[in-house]
Amino acid sequence: MNKNLRTFIILFFDIFLILLSANIAYFLRLENLDLDILNNKYLLFYLTIYLLVFFLFKLKELSHRYFSLGHTKQLFIPLLILSLIWSSFPIFVQIDGYPRSLGILTFILFFIFYIFSRVAISKLLNYKNDKKNIIFIGFNENIYDLISAYTKRYKVSSIFISENETLNYKNILGIPIRKLDRLLNFLNDNNIDQIIIDQNFFKNSIIKNLLLNLDQYRAKILSINSDSQLSVADVQQVEIDDIIFRGITDLKFSGSFEKKDIILISGGAGSIGSSIIKQILNQFNVKKIICIDMSENNIYKIQQDINNENIEYVVGDINDKKLITYIFNKYNITTIFHTAAYKHVPIMEYNLYQSFKNNCLGTLSLVEESVKHNIEKFIFVSSDKAVRPTNVMGLSKRLSESIIDHYQQKFRENKINTKFSIVRFGNVLESSGSLIPLLRSQILKGGPVTITHKDVIRYFMTLSEAAHLVIESSFMTTGSEIYLFDMGEPIRIIDLARRMVNLYGRQIKTDTNKEGIDIEYIGLRPGEKLYEELLVDHKSLKTKNDNIYISQEKRVSSPNYDKYIKFLNSDLTKITHSDLIDIFKDDYAKYFKK
Repeated sequence: MNKNLRTFIILFFDIFLILLSANIAYFLRLENLDLDILNNKYLLFYLTIYLLVFFLFKLKELSHRYFSLGHTKQLFIPLLILSLIWSSFPIFVQIDGYPRSLGILTFILFFIFYIFSRVAISKLLNYKNDKKNIIFIGFNENIYDLISAYTKRYKVSSIFISENETLNYKNILGIPIRKLDRLLNFLNDNNIDQIIIDQNFFKNSIIKNLLLNLDQYRAKILSINSDSQLSVADVQQVEIDDIIFRGITDLKFSGSFEKKDIILISGGAGSIGSSIIKQILNQFNVKKIICIDMSENNIYKIQQDINNENIEYVVGDINDKKLITYIFNKYNITTIFHTAAYKHVPIMEYNLYQSFKNNCLGTLSLVEESVKHNIEKFIFVSSDKAVRPTNVMGLSKRLSESIIDHYQQKFRENKINTKFSIVRFGNVLESSGSLIPLLRSQILKGGPVTITHKDVIRYFMTLSEAAHLVIESSFMTTGSEIYLFDMGEPIRIIDLARRMVNLYGRQIKTDTNKEGIDIEYIGLRPGEKLYEELLVDHKSLKTKNDNIYISQEKRVSSPNYDKYIKFLNSDLTKITHSDLIDIFKDDYAKYFKK
């Protein structure tokens, strides 16, 4: 509708309400309706003042479709001004036969008609909407306005709470309050389209049970954080990393960085690197963080996300020795987190040269420069694919581990001053190019969801958990450890996919549900295996942190290390998979080609 026409209609309607209010006020006060006594001067005054308030406070911009009682906060000042002026005018400008109380009585009636008409118009405009059936889990004062907004467009059937007994069996905005222990029975008896869960309830056993059995329902699962004031924009889709309960509860740091520390993070614009940066900034006070990454686009993204004067962003390749030497000479670096690596197994399977150049030679370059400049700590982020590698990416990470291992032995022999540690873990949810974003995009497109094999299992952890444990290992290291993280129980990828489909309110396609999302098995990709491992020799030691273990495995021998360095210094552009099988037959880095 044209804006001017809309404004004209609103004003015409409000003028009608003013005339109606003035007439009814006169009738109620004097019990008759004498239009001659109802002096036009008063009506003209009421209308003039209202027009001034209407345009001064931009009441034409008030949304009628989404009007609620919450808007009375926005209307408080203009209506207060209107009430004071309308009620004062008959007192100071008296006309015979027109009682002084009629000003305030006219305003009261206009206020009632105004609010009631707006609520009625909102209901009428939204009457034909396809109303989804929604329930909320959790309630406090921060959620009230959000629920009020949802009632304008949807049917809110119930609000479930757990401990606030004062609200049990009552209602809010006409919505019944129920105890959380009645949730599953309620879902069985009602067709619910969306379930909006306060994040504080995710650890509740009833909610855990719900999230494990979403295939029984057809509800889309959304979440809110009730710790702050909420709007509709704050309602988020629940993702798989929100509901993988791995039992990690103690995420406190046992140590700290010093104010003088300058920390370099290679691959700092990647998923793990950027998460480490965020946690360091949130938890510690350091002198400077140097974020180096070869992706200009990723540097741009993290720079927009983290705008901090203590971060130096560097676009560059860790194989660029001139650049690395320049950075080490310019800054008195104390700690390095080396996360830069090519990680995608199927892609790197056919890019042997870049795999070994970036993952291995890049690591060697950083390590040698670190030793030369007596860096205090060097933490290398490895992968579970380095254990009995069956793919090029895993083999490149295993050779990188051998480099760190070699220098760990030098440190133990007091030949160098830099402490080196390896951290080895599995898949990280939501990391760039990982499984989860792919599954999400397939689900949102309506499928099919592609799975390599029905028996594939993987270990998973969240980005925040991975970053935390990497940082924590830097405080624990004595310069010789291969740290393993508690990855919980392995998860079948098919189960993961099904749960993600359910989270988005969809079902898997079956003989009885032809409208569901189809699952296609596409076969293992080159270099992939059905399961991953974290231990080489199946031995590990506990640490003071229940989430971190130390692998007890054979260390690289000098002959093997010399062989690896000779390989890395050869013409890697001519290397083939057959060469890798022939070269890597030893017990440290045996290459099992599948």
